[in-house]
Amino acid sequence: EHVIAQPSLSAAQARLFRVRRALAGRGLMEAVTFSFLSDAHAKTFNGGAPNLKLVNPISADLSDMRPSILPNLLAAASRNQDRGEADIAMFEVGPIFLGDAPEDQRTACSGIRHGAIAPREWHGVSRKVDVFDAKADAEAALAALGVRAAGIQTTTDAPDYFHPGRSGTLIQGRTKLASFGEFHPQL
Repeated sequence: EHVIAQPSLSAAQARLFRVRRALAGRGLMEAVTFSFLSDAHAKTFNGGAPNLKLVNPISADLSDMRPSILPNLLAAASRNQDRGEADIAMFEVGPIFLGDAPEDQRTACSGIRHGAIAPREWHGVSRKVDVFDAKADAEAALAALGVRAAGIQTTTDAPDYFHPGRSGTLIQGRTKLASFGEFHPQL
């Protein structure tokens, strides 16, 4: 009898592994993007602080540390659409930067869907992605982290880059856990 050694993961690594598996199980593909973005995109997503500008950026369009993963996923989705891919479902787990101190770097998870969702069985019918798919993705990620669904409430105070009335925030007590929804039409 042979025993295959399993790699040892820290508790934090195991949580991130569970989140990745949960979102992949929901049909999203994992993406890896730069931790930088343009000043304009940083400002749109509540960033753009002077202390998060790079001294020597690799390009003018990658001048700021990202405050959110979403603008990078939007750019990746746009590139995929330019190449003819109409249905997009991707996520990323990676760093975001709220300030320049080490404790201001966080690990975040963001996902994006566009187009249709393929059926899970051969005789199913595809349908357009909606806000409830985004909410279900957020809830799946939280469940993978061990957050109890019974204590989660939904509010309508999502960030400005989301469409009012088609977005929300999941909270537990006073803690904001996740935001979800359709992007604002001007975005």
